[in-house]
Amino acid sequence: MSNVRPDIAAKLRRSAFVPVVIGGIVILAFWIVYFLAAVMNVDLLHHNQPPDRTALAIYPIVCLAATILAVPVVFLGMRESFYLSRHGIQTSAIVAHVGMVSKNGIRPVTYAYEVQGKEFKVKRDTAQICIDRFNESTRITVVYDPKRPSRCHVLSSEVLAST
Repeated sequence: MSNVRPDIAAKLRRSAFVPVVIGGIVILAFWIVYFLAAVMNVDLLHHNQPPDRTALAIYPIVCLAATILAVPVVFLGMRESFYLSRHGIQTSAIVAHVGMVSKNGIRPVTYAYEVQGKEFKVKRDTAQICIDRFNESTRITVVYDPKRPSRCHVLSSEVLAST
């Protein structure tokens, strides 16, 4: 039985499809490179020169391997979000530390939350737009696994909706 508000559970279920989208884009990119080399005679990996025989032999192997490997990776990414939406427990976390290094508008943030008197900390990459709205009193929603409280999902984007 989940102790998560229905709207939070819905967000977790929606976030489960992020690995599907990312995995699909990566696999599609592999197959496009192969298609262009095999059908259009353009090898993007070798500066648009005609592909050699070795490339035409290796590309389909790489594409098939990427497709086969992506399935379990995507499945595992989805499974955690669905599990937490059904069985997770919602709590609040505070921002314990914001990292100094920013890359493409993303900075590492350490969140701290408490479960049965024990403090847990988790570091997640967080968008700068969310960080700009944090202050000392900002509470961030965290959904954690009751069997393994160190495993959690941080909903830092909720701070955008609340301000």
